[in-house]
Amino acid sequence: CVTALSFGLHRRRASRKGRSLVEPSSDNQATLRSPWSDRIYLAYLALQLVSAVIFFQVIGSMPIFWAEQLGLSESQIGLLFVINTLLIVAVEMVLTDRLSRRAPLRMVAWGIALVCLGFGALVLAPANLSIAAGFWFAAALVPVWTAGEMLSSPFSLTFVAQRSVRGRRGAYMGLFSTTMATAFVLAPLVGTSLYEIDPYLPWWCCLAMAAVLPLGYVALERRLTNSQTPPAEPSSESAADLHAVATMKTAQPVVAPPAVIGDVGD
Repeated sequence: CVTALSFGLHRRRASRKGRSLVEPSSDNQATLRSPWSDRIYLAYLALQLVSAVIFFQVIGSMPIFWAEQLGLSESQIGLLFVINTLLIVAVEMVLTDRLSRRAPLRMVAWGIALVCLGFGALVLAPANLSIAAGFWFAAALVPVWTAGEMLSSPFSLTFVAQRSVRGRRGAYMGLFSTTMATAFVLAPLVGTSLYEIDPYLPWWCCLAMAAVLPLGYVALERRLTNSQTPPAEPSSESAADLHAVATMKTAQPVVAPPAVIGDVGD
């Protein structure tokens, strides 16, 4: 039902307005461009790789930290994921629709900043917390990184939909999917390696990335704005459909792997 409603909403809005998410380009050469020759897109994928490695700690080192450092039980950890899922179901569709006119890269930057801050705030967890206090501490951070997830996940796919060129859309989406799958494999290796050095080290790294990654997305947006060769854009129906897919992809539990396109619900 959520998928159908999302798809129908964005398709109807695009049809009524009679235009795509951005104005299409008439550059015929752009329609033949490979994603491997699109430097802006490759830079975007590099940022996305690091961002996804951080986000996938939510199913990697974070539950280990919750259990070993905060003393949470499996049922309490499961309840934290329930809070995440309920927030997504209640808020994400409305939030994405309200922000649909905003620049995708700017929304991704805000989202990644919130994810990194929500994870990084675990360094504030004092030692010897009671189990109840540890649970409420972790629960207080769930809305922070969930808000980041709701901003970054759908708009990251929106950018791919806008950036992909006619005749190469599958190549763009496939390369994005490969990036997400790579991050899904790397995330537990990176996270647990840092955790073995110090249980708080992954979260200190997240705090550092909260300052670095958003600046990277903003710099990429400025470079894209100043670019003299805009990408050829999908038609209005295709752009709306891909944006709907981007929205629905995050309307699922956070523990699901990025099944060849990746809340953080995804």
